Amino acid sequence: MDIFGLQICKKGDFNAIYRGVDDVLKKHEIIPGGTSKNIARQSIAHALQKMIKRDSMFDVCTITDACKIACIKLSSERRDIYSLAHCICWGDMTSDYKEMLIAMVMDDFRELFLEAND
Repeated sequence: MDIFGLQICKKGDFNAIYRGVDDVLKKHEIIPGGTSKNIARQSIAHALQKMIKRDSMFDVCTITDACKIACIKLSSERRDIYSLAHCICWGDMTSDYKEMLIAMVMDDFRELFLEAND
């Protein structure tokens, strides 16, 4: 089958595709149509890691979406600080400011990541 210009299986073999899909979901304990704590945690970690790269910028949308997935409620003070930092390039920040922002973000997701190590 050709999807987006890529050959992914024998033409017309949709059952093979979905058997593979089901195998992966089962392996990671994800119910069809649902998610798991593990995929949520990994998604948040990857998004935060991407956001914090030096050539990137602080993105309040990443924080907001990650909080939504993790069911974390930010304090209004943190939300306000993050909103002000939105779209500021990490390279344009002072070292202290960048260090504080990263520490605050890691603090917000502390329980989620510590739970993964238990």
